[in-house]
Amino acid sequence: MANEEGIIKQWWDEKFFPDGCPVSEASLYQVADHVIFPFTQDDRCSYVERVSQDIALQRPAVFVSHWWGFPVASFHKCINEHVQVQGWSDDTAYWVCAYANNQHELGRDLGTDPMQSSFLRAMQIAHGVLLILDSKATPFSRVWCCFEEGVVVLAQRDMICNEGKTHDDRKALAELAARDGRDGRMAPLTLDVATMDRFGEAQLLVQGLTTQEREQQDVHNRDSCKESGWDMKSEREKHFPLEVVKQSLSISIKDASASRDIDKTRILNAFAGRSMAQLDEPEPKKHPTYDIVDQALRATFAISALRSTAEQDTPEALREVKELAKAIEADVTRKELELHFGRDTPARNLTTIAGALGKLKALETMHLKFNGCKGLTDEAAAALGRGIGALTKLQSLTMDLSRCQDLTSVTGLAHGIASLAKLQMLRINFRYTSLK
Repeated sequence: MANEEGIIKQWWDEKFFPDGCPVSEASLYQVADHVIFPFTQDDRCSYVERVSQDIALQRPAVFVSHWWGFPVASFHKCINEHVQVQGWSDDTAYWVCAYANNQHELGRDLGTDPMQSSFLRAMQIAHGVLLILDSKATPFSRVWCCFEEGVVVLAQRDMICNEGKTHDDRKALAELAARDGRDGRMAPLTLDVATMDRFGEAQLLVQGLTTQEREQQDVHNRDSCKESGWDMKSEREKHFPLEVVKQSLSISIKDASASRDIDKTRILNAFAGRSMAQLDEPEPKKHPTYDIVDQALRATFAISALRSTAEQDTPEALREVKELAKAIEADVTRKELELHFGRDTPARNLTTIAGALGKLKALETMHLKFNGCKGLTDEAAAALGRGIGALTKLQSLTMDLSRCQDLTSVTGLAHGIASLAKLQMLRINFRYTSLK
């Protein structure tokens, strides 16, 4: 179909591709017009229904959140990278709306209630969400993408259902909200992020550790001289374009756009806890849930970029750390936090981050890993103690200070921990430090 120059002449577009569409630039807009619609026209069904031989194989393991304008060739690279990094098989199913929804009867799949849409139902049975970003991070400005990521973060902190406002028809929503990994229930959704770097390679940020990294962490736990899984993760993710993640710090679901205004109205009303009968009414101009979604998403992406940014000892890196810390400290409904710091993280960056921790008043559980961190000096530890001491709801605290050779006193840290009236579990690893 494409000529020797990689141009598909038949896929011309008067505005963008008057001479034909380059294969490398073809997006789902072109694929839908020239492949999906014609291929499914006779049966008026989704692409998946047209090609699938086994329905069971189509059960999604991953829900993909993305912008239709992203090149399909790059999209494919991101999916492949995700499969390989996670160590999954080639037949792992990814849910992509363009192929999974019936484009001939889209209203049927989307419905009028976002909390009953095909998007929500697919997320309910998937193990995680993969957000694919273009260089301009366009999904952060699209209301459906913000809805998808917002559902993830609200579900993770058990805030997606308002008591007394969950309807029987929203069973998928109720099941998604109940996911906690206990008593046979699925674990909460995870959120990974993929993009392309300037060299045309797919890069990935994964929530937590991959299977290989967890295995390496087990090795490290048995012998702390060995590389940790978190060090392996840091090395793998160091090439992720941080300028893409930084654009998440201005996420605003209220200002996000939609192809149809009614979709945005319904999404905002759904987040505001309005009943299905009220979804088409003008949405509230302000609502606490809008702020919670914005703050949670900004902090989630800030945390994903924090370790690699904080390891750099430059004035520019310090400014970026301050920006990331500001986004993290604004996430005032966060109940759990896990941070891992690399060996080369300087003390001034740690001190900046420590100051942000004290603003997270809702925190109940915190894990801080500093294994071998050269920047954890007595002064940085004291700043950490001041931040921790302000967390009045903290019940569980785990800290790994092993092999922090520049740490000679924990007086300031201990003072902060001693003020935690609700603390029930404390675990600190002091192995191979200079403490006496």
